[in-house]
Amino acid sequence: MAWVSITENDVRRRLNAGELAALAKYETSDDSTGFKLADMILEVVREVRGFVAGYASNTLGATDTAPNELTNTIAVITRHLFLTTQPNKALLTDHRVREYDRAYATLDLVTKGTFRVEEPETASDATLPSPSPHFTETDPQYTRTQEDGI
Repeated sequence: MAWVSITENDVRRRLNAGELAALAKYETSDDSTGFKLADMILEVVREVRGFVAGYASNTLGATDTAPNELTNTIAVITRHLFLTTQPNKALLTDHRVREYDRAYATLDLVTKGTFRVEEPETASDATLPSPSPHFTETDPQYTRTQEDGI
């Protein structure tokens, strides 16, 4: 398997009839504020890439791609993101919420390195910022009693 671009079809295949109908209505309504399924997928893919990068041994693939092993995880999170925008909360069932929770549990395992993802064929050009120490200047305030014995 390789790193892949997640498509709308990858998400649509995991929607039931009611969710598909809600998505069709959402994408044709004026209430969608221009935030379409493709935008949601891209947002989730970028978040997942952050989890993958969280484990030092992982290498990121090309920009806006994700490990094929996490396609279902991305679809589940995207579906949940979509369902939470809907006025009909009946679509957000307990089963769907549990799937969402399991998806983030999987991402936690990826960050810990216990759920391994395949290395990409070509590594990303993106560089991740490394943490650097940050010091602030302090103005020590000593009194005679604090310096006793020095």
